[in-house]
Amino acid sequence: MADLFGDSSTQETLVEIRPTQRDANRATVRVGLVGGRKKPRVVATLTTRSIADLGLKVGLAWTQALSTQVEQGSTVDKAMRAAMNRLNRRALTGWMLRDKLRALGHESAVIDAVIERLTAIGLLDDERFGRAL
Repeated sequence: MADLFGDSSTQETLVEIRPTQRDANRATVRVGLVGGRKKPRVVATLTTRSIADLGLKVGLAWTQALSTQVEQGSTVDKAMRAAMNRLNRRALTGWMLRDKLRALGHESAVIDAVIERLTAIGLLDDERFGRAL
């Protein structure tokens, strides 16, 4: 019977995007087989902004390309959370934050994206840090 439907009968689908209990701005993304007996698996926890940027919606076919995009988004999200945790403790320069993220094992491209985003939203400002000293 599976042969009649081809690959579509075993194609995983994005089945749920559920806000997390601890942070309404984050959500877990689950994929599984529609009508399948197995419990859907969590593939990532992302910010709602990342979910919107990636165009994730329930019912979307879970392809290798989409999986890669979500994995990259999740990697940047983890680095962003690590950066925010450090900035919540004390002010840092871009270079100081870069060194801390590198020590945590984040890749250069991911670190660059995080530094760029934090600078754009005004949470990382080397000049303001220097004036405060």
